[in-house]
Amino acid sequence: MSAIYEKKFGAFVDEYKKSWWLLIGWFLLFILPSFFILNSTAVNEHEPIAIVSGLLLLPIPMLIIFLDRLRSRVSLYENGIIQNTLFGRSEVKFDANAKFRYKVFSESISGIPTGTKTKLQVVNGKQKVLINSSYVGVDVLHADFREKELGLVYPAMKKAYLEGKTIDFNALKLKTNQFVFNKKTIAFNEINDISLQSGHLQINKKGKRLPFVVIAVSEISNLYTLLQLFHDLRA
Repeated sequence: MSAIYEKKFGAFVDEYKKSWWLLIGWFLLFILPSFFILNSTAVNEHEPIAIVSGLLLLPIPMLIIFLDRLRSRVSLYENGIIQNTLFGRSEVKFDANAKFRYKVFSESISGIPTGTKTKLQVVNGKQKVLINSSYVGVDVLHADFREKELGLVYPAMKKAYLEGKTIDFNALKLKTNQFVFNKKTIAFNEINDISLQSGHLQINKKGKRLPFVVIAVSEISNLYTLLQLFHDLRA
């Protein structure tokens, strides 16, 4: 099967699988306590049978998670990506029409940071692959996506821009020397800087304290192409 995909998408690069921690966490939080409850004479003798039946059903989600862990994997190729899950397979070709999306955000409990989560998505036509932090090595894959985007999408979009075409980044559009967001426009010479802050793209206008526009990074297609284009065109 690998030979078939290599013929279609080029050389195999790497494979990513889901972590076992989700399965272990489910077991510790739900399954293990249920054994103690079921062994309780108070439950067995006095509680409604519905409670006992409900506890017996708890392993079913764990079984689904276990099977999904065994089945789920992402295979990265030179010119495409394939995702296998418990519910099917998706594959996306990397080319100038691909749309990459990224989302990196921090999680916390009671104000205490607990870690950083990453979500990646690549779409080409009707095909889509969505990957989250349940996959080991998702940060490496993030870097791979960025490299693919800048190598394939960026040159095509730069060429289209120089030909006078409008470039669509989904939540933001790039026209001749200006960005368009909804009905708001800002020319390049009015921009002080563009930065990434807490999972958002922030465009700051010269002479203004508040940002001109703040957009969630996850709403922007081909983020790194946008940033590189702005850098090149401002140079």
